[in-house]
Amino acid sequence: MTPLVDMPAGGGGSPRRVRVAIAMRRARRLAGAGAAEFAKRLRIESGEPVTPHKVRAWEDGVSTPSAEVLLAAADVAGVELELLFCRRQLLRRLEAVEHQLERQSRMLHGLSRYGDRG
Repeated sequence: MTPLVDMPAGGGGSPRRVRVAIAMRRARRLAGAGAAEFAKRLRIESGEPVTPHKVRAWEDGVSTPSAEVLLAAADVAGVELELLFCRRQLLRRLEAVEHQLERQSRMLHGLSRYGDRG
């Protein structure tokens, strides 16, 4: 699984800009989209002229998106905006819970199929 918390490529900038860059990268990865697809979906959701170049600039911390685009990014990713800005430790815990739920779901599915045979 690709980590969702890489640092922006630009490496510099204010702490706030770095957090926004990480949040935008996290949103795109959660959406399972490349820069072009994510830009298209953000354009549709926000109504703003989003391009793949802008997406990369936001993820690299070169510039920051508008509040409208940030909200759209959360919608496209299918999560609350707060999740995009959560700390690494919380995100890891959430990912662990998600994996555990997936495992249990597969187990229950297998058990239900076994019960159907009898």
